Amino acid sequence: MAAPQLRHPHPFTLEEATVLPFTSLTQEIARLQNSIRHLQMSQIAIRQHILASEVTDEEFESAVQENERAIAAQEERITLIERAIERKGGAAASGHYAVGAVTMNGRPVPHGPPVEQPPPTEPSQGGRRRETPPRRTEDGMEMEMDGGEDGVYL
Repeated sequence: MAAPQLRHPHPFTLEEATVLPFTSLTQEIARLQNSIRHLQMSQIAIRQHILASEVTDEEFESAVQENERAIAAQEERITLIERAIERKGGAAASGHYAVGAVTMNGRPVPHGPPVEQPPPTEPSQGGRRRETPPRRTEDGMEMEMDGGEDGVYL
């Protein structure tokens, strides 16, 4: 597996990244994805301002270009880290580190709405059966707890 062709400077090489722990690599991917999301939101706001403005503001135009370069560099860095994970055997060794399941060239893979679960056939906590499926957040987390008790259920 050849090293990716890089167009932007990075604080580490592919070889240096392969000696880092999986957790460090996956955390850096998540951090970069978050940064990209914020830059993209900033781009939208800046472009809306530019479109609404009657005069051309060179500073805003420059900010758009700078953000585009930053996004491209961060996407490239994600690809570099993904390649390091692959070299470490992460993609083949464990589904937990499967790069394709986590990112798509530096962008989160879009997830559809959570799949509705049928009501449980056994009594839930508190001895009562759940009549309707639980409400869930976008990431699939259950929003309601049985019995109205406070606490965290894993």
